[in-house]
Amino acid sequence: MALGFDEISIRKGQKYLTVVVDHHTGRLVWAAYGRDRKTVEKFLDLLGQQRCEQLELVSCDDAEWITRPVAERCPNAVNCLDPFHIVKAATDACRRRAAGWSWRRSCRPRAVAA
Repeated sequence: MALGFDEISIRKGQKYLTVVVDHHTGRLVWAAYGRDRKTVEKFLDLLGQQRCEQLELVSCDDAEWITRPVAERCPNAVNCLDPFHIVKAATDACRRRAAGWSWRRSCRPRAVAA
């Protein structure tokens, strides 16, 4: 079994739905108001222990409110990050590194003309 977890904004002002889709069929499996650990745990409770153990792949962003409950309750599931979040994480890391290089370069002692 392969499931995808994500949240969608339903209204301005931080109103969200957590959605779960089946990657094999492309169909919506479950949706509920909220974007927190309790919301994910509610779905996993409904899924049941036996089905949680059958879960092989979970795709999601790297949000702890999704990854931690899945890791705790679905021991056989591998967390797969979606390509958007992988590229974003790599870009952020490169920007932090480049900022460090720029700061070090600006701190070099410079020769003063006499």
